[in-house]
Amino acid sequence: MKTLLCLLLGKFLFIANRGKYTKDFRDSFYIAKKRCLKRFGSHDGYDIQVIPATTCQICDHGTYKGRYLNWDAEYWSECRNCKGLVQVPERKIALERIHLGTHVFHQPAEHVNVISITPVSTVDGYVNRPNDSKYKFDCALTLLFIFHKTAFWYYWNRQGFFSQTNTPITFLYNFKTINRWRIVYFFKYRLTDRIKISLGLANDDLPF
Repeated sequence: MKTLLCLLLGKFLFIANRGKYTKDFRDSFYIAKKRCLKRFGSHDGYDIQVIPATTCQICDHGTYKGRYLNWDAEYWSECRNCKGLVQVPERKIALERIHLGTHVFHQPAEHVNVISITPVSTVDGYVNRPNDSKYKFDCALTLLFIFHKTAFWYYWNRQGFFSQTNTPITFLYNFKTINRWRIVYFFKYRLTDRIKISLGLANDDLPF
């Protein structure tokens, strides 16, 4: 049973991990992802991600131009991104490999020294995953419901958040929204008017 559950969670996480989300939703999803992998995943060694050296896109020749809070005067300071070097040096990041189902996922190994590990493989640059599944949002919300319920209910109750794609989550959301307004309409208008008629506070000229 646990093997089947891991296969299912691995597939859900694989699909959800390919989506492009807003920063707030992505942060919530990463919390759910971390909890999912910690509970059901198994350690499978380490990889090293190599971020090549690039020209700093934030500063101007090693200095950063900003303004004080009152916007009356400018100031210049050393750029925190490149430390005044203009070029951002190559970085090597240790990634923990976690096996879940038939897929391998990565989590930053923050307390692991890159020099001290023997990597399984090397990841060159940033990973660009294809945003090609219309069910990625459904899978992400399912993982939020299991591992991060606070975030799930926040987005579930957020108006206008869901897209109009024909997916199970969208269908359930629209069904919930339609029936909620039907219940509100019944108690706020139809039932209230009937009570007023029974008390003689309104004329019985309603079309029902």
